[in-house]
Amino acid sequence: MQEKFNLKNLSIFLGLFGFALLFALFGFTFCSLGEQKYSLYSLFFLIDDSSLFPMGGPIFFIIFMVNFLLYLSLFMIRLTGKDPVKKLFLGYAGIVINSFNTISLFSLLFSFDDISDIIFIFITFELIGFFVVYAAWIYACKNHETKENGSLIKNKYLFFSIIELFFFMLPLAILIGILFFASNRSSANKNMKNSEPNTQFILNKDYNTITIDNKTYLVKNNKLLDFRTNKEVGYLDKDKVILKTKDD
Repeated sequence: MQEKFNLKNLSIFLGLFGFALLFALFGFTFCSLGEQKYSLYSLFFLIDDSSLFPMGGPIFFIIFMVNFLLYLSLFMIRLTGKDPVKKLFLGYAGIVINSFNTISLFSLLFSFDDISDIIFIFITFELIGFFVVYAAWIYACKNHETKENGSLIKNKYLFFSIIELFFFMLPLAILIGILFFASNRSSANKNMKNSEPNTQFILNKDYNTITIDNKTYLVKNNKLLDFRTNKEVGYLDKDKVILKTKDD
């Protein structure tokens, strides 16, 4: 198995990563009908008589499974070390099927309400990545008798792999970024809720102290410190004092 994992086969192996991400994306909420929200797994077997394409979900599922099974066939052929010119047509078949798969994805736009644009774009990116997978297969079959030692050949396989990683990884990177941003924003909102603004205070710049409600704190770099414990209890925000609550 280890000897099969080389630069020539890398593009095919990356296809597994792409399909794994697709199967994960199918689990996210994709659209809604009325108050009911659906993932793509739900839509695969849902027929909506009121839509322009009532069979949009099942059609996409059927074409996607054909696409997936074709890829698995190429993967197994490559693992056995057999990719003669006779299998060249499978690469072209993959491009055609993947084209239908992408078109069928757009049919979902007319099948259901409130389509999630971001999930739709992510799935589109993943499918575009498989055009490169099939193109790499075609290239490998056409250069079957060419030794892999040449730098030009190696650079070509590396180019295919980098392009695939771009389309497969970009949605994942964006998703992680969104989750990270949402987490930081939630933390910031929590900190704001756990703080109390106060505009009634007496600031003594000579002694770097501030008095709030008859209690005096030390001021250091806009931070409010408890005299006894030297622990930060709040901070200055222009003409306001933000005191942390006990739950902070």
